[in-house]
Amino acid sequence: KIDKSELLIKLDFLYGKNIFIFNKIEIGNILRKNSLIKEFKITKYYPNKIKIELKESIFVALIIKEHKKFFLTDNQKLVLFNENFNEKLLPTIYGVGGEKLFQNFYKKLKSNNFDLEMIKNYYFFQINRWDLILNNGLLIKFPNKELDEAIILAKKLIKDPNFENI
Repeated sequence: KIDKSELLIKLDFLYGKNIFIFNKIEIGNILRKNSLIKEFKITKYYPNKIKIELKESIFVALIIKEHKKFFLTDNQKLVLFNENFNEKLLPTIYGVGGEKLFQNFYKKLKSNNFDLEMIKNYYFFQINRWDLILNNGLLIKFPNKELDEAIILAKKLIKDPNFENI
C-alpha cells in the first residue's frame, strides 16, 4: 500500500550526503508522517548505504468522519479511503469518538480470541460501551465494565447450539 516512489522522492535529500552526518531523526520524522507505516528501522551500512525497513499498517475497520470515509489502522491512524487498496470487506465503526477508544476494545477482543472475521459493524456509545453486529445479524451489547468477562460469555453463547434460534 505504501507508495515507494513517493517515499523515495521525500527521502531524495539523502542522495550524495555523507553517511556519517545524516540524521536518523529527520528520516524518522518523514516516515512517521506516512500513516501507512506502522514501524520502521533505519540501519547504516558503511561506507555508503542506508537500509530502511518498513512494517505496513493493517486496516482493521472503516470509519466515516466529517462526511469522509477513512480506513482505521491497527495503530489508530486514519488513512483516507482509497478503492485501489483492494481491502477485504472491513467492518465499519459508528459513533462519535469511537476511533479514539477503538484500539482498546479491539485489543480486548483479540486477547480473548474473539473471531474478528464475524464482525460486520462496531457501534460506539459515548457512555464507553460497544455493540457489535455480526455477519449473521446477531447483535451483541457489551457493558462498559468487566469487558473481558462479557467477551468470554459472548463467545460461549455464539457457539451454543441452544442459542441459535433466539
